[in-house]
Amino acid sequence: MEAVHAAIVADIGEVEVLVFAAGLNTPRRYWADMDPVESQQVYATNLIAPTTATSLVLPGMRGIGKGTLIYVSSLSAWQHAPDAGVVYSASKKGMSTLPEHINSTEGRSGIRATAVVPGDIDSEFLEMRPNVPGAEARKTMLTPKDVAAAVGMVIDQPRHVCVNELVISPVR
Repeated sequence: MEAVHAAIVADIGEVEVLVFAAGLNTPRRYWADMDPVESQQVYATNLIAPTTATSLVLPGMRGIGKGTLIYVSSLSAWQHAPDAGVVYSASKKGMSTLPEHINSTEGRSGIRATAVVPGDIDSEFLEMRPNVPGAEARKTMLTPKDVAAAVGMVIDQPRHVCVNELVISPVR
């Protein structure tokens, strides 16, 4: 990550906007069947990577006096969803606290952060579920474009506006 960050800064300058949209889950998500190695991979992707990337871009954002960090979390971090899994929910809940810390400590530097909290999204990520939803169930889900539009709305806010948390869910 450090090498990629250094290359970006060298090529185009300090990072002004960073969106954390990666996520990982596992079909073995219940206490009875969790795998410790898979659990560590989920934590590394959903919590450690965003924390690491944040620590890399913050000095540059402070230096230019602005920055927007967006963490795409999950509705399962916002309200209990047992089928989302223990490690996924815990890691996304941890990720959802990152904007709170950024906003309370870095806002004076012109840096703002948002937790975008989507409900079910019709994407390839659903293939990781123990019971993959069918076409009919997917019709009522959010699309990746819906989430991208929400992220764009957050980015487009005037510099003095911070959207701390944005929960989006499909109409059912």
